[in-house]
Amino acid sequence: MNSQFAHSLISSFFWLRLTPLRKLDYTSMSDQELKEYVLNNKDNQQAFYAYLDRKLKEPKNILISVDELESLTPDLQVELVAKRLKEKFNL
Repeated sequence: MNSQFAHSLISSFFWLRLTPLRKLDYTSMSDQELKEYVLNNKDNQQAFYAYLDRKLKEPKNILISVDELESLTPDLQVELVAKRLKEKFNL
């Protein structure tokens, strides 16, 4: 074992021993903070599920309803979706 690796291992061990274990409050994190935390801590299932729950509760952006799909011709469906995409992205 090289000395740099041994030093790193020992430092990590002491840091872990001195760092108090605390439960993170995912609800107090912003969406971006929680996303970054999940990406940096991929083994933390609790954080992943907190992020997933949050994303699933977000309202969905529906471009065309079932009623519109059933009542409009395919050409009119395409026009309607194109119009709504332009509105959504200010094109």
